[in-house]
Amino acid sequence: REHGALAGALQKFDDEMQKIERSIFRNFKTFFKIVSDRTKLRLWVTDKLLAWEDLLTEADDNFVSYVQETQQSERWADKIWLALEVPNSSRLGKLFSHSLLFMIAISVFVFLIETVKEFQPHSE
Repeated sequence: REHGALAGALQKFDDEMQKIERSIFRNFKTFFKIVSDRTKLRLWVTDKLLAWEDLLTEADDNFVSYVQETQQSERWADKIWLALEVPNSSRLGKLFSHSLLFMIAISVFVFLIETVKEFQPHSE
């Protein structure tokens, strides 16, 4: 009798261990699929970022060469474009840049002053 009870307990134990092993295998399979998918996604994102970096580097190189060509030009349109696009290229560009920054600061200051009750026209 004890031998039969022990064999039954061992069989039950083996069945439970097989369930656990199947569960672990399923979980590992899911885990490795997730890791694989994340790795694929990471590689795809890295590839896209490198492509964007190449594109932006090319655009920067083109912009720099265009600015260099424009600096040699005698046309007023090129000088105005250069002053607005690259403020450090001339005194006019620096003046315009600083004036724009000053106007933004004044605008923010006036916006803040409008919230003070003493400056509101219909305050009670």
